[in-house]
Amino acid sequence: MWVNFMNILMCINDNYIYPLINLMYSIKKYNKEKIDLYIFSTGLKKTNIDVLKKTLSHLDISINIKLIDQTQFTFYGKAHYSVDMFLRIIAFKYLPNNLHKILYLDADMLAVGDIGKIYNYDLDGKLIGVVDDFICLKNNYNDEYVKSLNIDHPYFNSGMLLFNLNGIRESWDYNIITEFIVKNINKYNYPDQDMLNILIKKDEVCLLNKAFNYQLRCREKMPDNKDIILVHYVGDKKPWNHLRLSKHEKLFWKNYKDVNDKEFREISKKMKIERLKKLPVLFLKKIFKL
Repeated sequence: MWVNFMNILMCINDNYIYPLINLMYSIKKYNKEKIDLYIFSTGLKKTNIDVLKKTLSHLDISINIKLIDQTQFTFYGKAHYSVDMFLRIIAFKYLPNNLHKILYLDADMLAVGDIGKIYNYDLDGKLIGVVDDFICLKNNYNDEYVKSLNIDHPYFNSGMLLFNLNGIRESWDYNIITEFIVKNINKYNYPDQDMLNILIKKDEVCLLNKAFNYQLRCREKMPDNKDIILVHYVGDKKPWNHLRLSKHEKLFWKNYKDVNDKEFREISKKMKIERLKKLPVLFLKKIFKL
């Protein structure tokens, strides 16, 4: 049954305030329904919380920010990743009990279609709706590593997750899951994603259309596919932190004009200048394999 509202969950730190804002603007461009937005973090600056509320104030979005003390995760030490990514796994513990469904989204995404088609998808009793990680399997993971995870379903991406909260509350034990995260926190290549793939079983997963989470790295060509709903900027190079933008990355900045906020553009310029300064060192390292 199609509903005229959506519950959306995002787990971020201060570095993803503006990408989150841009994503929400792009979502509202294609969907006018009311959104209850739940933002989980282990810590956000008050100034950034104010920016979020002010910039999204004229959209039909109810903002619920929850700061979660997860000090047991603070010894996590992988580069390019934030401890906040683990919050999506345990979010069911902190979300209101009257929520039956929620759509989790990474902040490094852009809507190019109506996400209502994702939110209203019938999971048919399954715990989670996902899209397989076709980029990771093509570029980063070999068959041997995936087999070592001992999963009985296709390996999926954790950037878009449609949660059946009723089913998860019945099936998942918060203490067991938290213990599993802490025990394995530095073990896996893509920690939250690998852990979710391990925790979820074959009969609990509903595989969704790739268009619901279309993963693209920088400089890759965006296919001429009018069915794509979410573009996912995977990898450490994002539209706001490197110099050569591909077509799908330019969409990010085209959409950001609607946000009408200059601060993030200035931040992005500084990030790109810093990256430019590092290029000679990175080039030498590549040549001499340092």
